[in-house]
Amino acid sequence: MKVVDPDLYQWLTTSITKADISSGEFYGHGQIDRDAPENSFSSSMVYRFEEASIRYDERWPEVADASGEVFIQDGRTRVDIRAGRTGGLELEPGEVRVVPEGEDIQVYVDASAPVPGSALAFWMDNSPLGELAGEAGRSIVLDGDFHLDLGLGLPLISDAPPTINASVRADSGTLTYPEADLQWTQVNGELGFNSDEGFSENPLQARFMGAPVTVLMRRSENGQSLNIRQYGRLDVRQLLDRTELPEGMDMGLSGDIGYQATLDVSTDTASAVTLYSDLAGLSVDWPEPLAKDIDDEAPLRVTVTPRQESGVDLSVDWQDRANLDMTWESGMVDVALNELFLGDRQLTDITVSARQSDSEWLITTDSEWASGHVLWPQDDRPVSVDFER
Repeated sequence: MKVVDPDLYQWLTTSITKADISSGEFYGHGQIDRDAPENSFSSSMVYRFEEASIRYDERWPEVADASGEVFIQDGRTRVDIRAGRTGGLELEPGEVRVVPEGEDIQVYVDASAPVPGSALAFWMDNSPLGELAGEAGRSIVLDGDFHLDLGLGLPLISDAPPTINASVRADSGTLTYPEADLQWTQVNGELGFNSDEGFSENPLQARFMGAPVTVLMRRSENGQSLNIRQYGRLDVRQLLDRTELPEGMDMGLSGDIGYQATLDVSTDTASAVTLYSDLAGLSVDWPEPLAKDIDDEAPLRVTVTPRQESGVDLSVDWQDRANLDMTWESGMVDVALNELFLGDRQLTDITVSARQSDSEWLITTDSEWASGHVLWPQDDRPVSVDFER
């Protein structure tokens, strides 16, 4: 007579590392003699436990101080967890089921818990969530209160990957990406993830640089990266205020723009942000053909890639106007103008460098089109221009 499947017995005795059994019962019915036909005996067990430690899978944190009941019926097991702690979270009532499926045995975990933003770092380092989010995901800092509903399917025998079904609900949370100096506030909504289908299509609402935005997430087609898309409008004055330009300097720009920002997060490459806008709503008071009325469209695409140490690399393509590459670090800007349209002339291969001192910016350029420098004080002193050509 085999009351419990050997693989199930192995899981029960190794995953439940300790427990205080307060009471239990065993029920059996059927034939148990030597000539009894197969499946002629059925059995059931139930026992109640306190102060248990359960590690249902080595890749996920242990559940400690658990209390509840275990039900076993003919090779199927259900663990009702009334309370417990895992990874700094206080668990709400949940369930673990162990179910034979063909040649395998599946462990299904259904758990939920309120999640403080401060717990994210632990889960990124101590669960498969870190692999899903990639290096950029590990750099994210959350603040506020969230709620997690987590469903796991873990094979006991085969090497099949686990299935994950998760839902995170945010209510006025804050998300900060320090490496790029970006922050989203008042994050609201519910984000779902399924390991087979990827992220749900439900958008999150938030505020970015003081303006409302909509954020969507999805997994790339190859399944190796996370694609984050953001839609919103941005006041150009707020954008200029985040630069190191002298206070109040508007660069001849005014208005606001609608945009789409795309961030691809993967485990082995830098996370580049691509921005696209038709610039409708922006007024550009520059020489022709760079000038633009507020209602005109002039498609612009910018790719921003954080540098390993500090600063960012930018690639800018402004349709029929300019194409350039830029490196921007604190107190330093280097620009390579690959193509620039001024009037009826097309200028190419122009380099511009800017360096900041305590009192001014020194801007230099050297090409067949121009050579010289500009001193741009950070106070009210006049701008000094000295060009050889």
